[in-house]
Amino acid sequence: MSSSHAASQTPPVAVGRGEAWLLSCMLLGFAAAILCLAVPRFMVGVYVAPHDATLTALDKTPAPNVAAQGRAMEAHRRALAWHDNSQSHAALGALHLAASARAALAGDPAAAREALARSASEHRAALALAPLQPYVWTRLVQDELADGGPSREAAQHMRMAIDTAPWEPALMTARLGLAFVLWENFDVETRERLNVQIRHAARLYPTALARQARSYRAQDHVLQALDNDPDLLRRFSLAYSRI
Repeated sequence: MSSSHAASQTPPVAVGRGEAWLLSCMLLGFAAAILCLAVPRFMVGVYVAPHDATLTALDKTPAPNVAAQGRAMEAHRRALAWHDNSQSHAALGALHLAASARAALAGDPAAAREALARSASEHRAALALAPLQPYVWTRLVQDELADGGPSREAAQHMRMAIDTAPWEPALMTARLGLAFVLWENFDVETRERLNVQIRHAARLYPTALARQARSYRAQDHVLQALDNDPDLLRRFSLAYSRI
């Protein structure tokens, strides 16, 4: 990266309470857009692993069905009463995340935060039982960003999401969007891992990467990662110019 470009990068800025609240609202809105407005695909991509049978079934409903989601929650609670298992905890975490997004859209921040706390608790319980779950790590990062903003703990969890599935197509670009929010909290090694992710995304998904870079004002991070590869830089720049 040239010195003139490096000098143009915006220095890290401390996040105050007001800014943290705005970030929380933005991230809940991001969750809401995926989980509520994109029905029937409100649990795809970053939110659902292929083995989450209950969530996959709910995803096939023709319209938002809060009652069906409630029944799914109750079914998983009953399953946990019989046997503690990671799959039910993970499913409950995703369902509570959806409930949080709905509450945020409805203008009920107290209910949104309560559901968000339950989502994080269930995701942590799932990971304690079975930590090799990149989708669940990613959802936990979403919980933490929406609740408290960027933190070192959320950055560590993002590192786990990357390490457990570095090349998962459904996760890569969505996960990079969250990583851009966390960028200043990563150590040098993790940033280099993310640069590898950026280069891979630029090669295979340049338009999706460009959208994430624009949405999260992360063009400088992407340009720095691609600086030594003119071909990838051209691919990304073309995609960015078209969105």
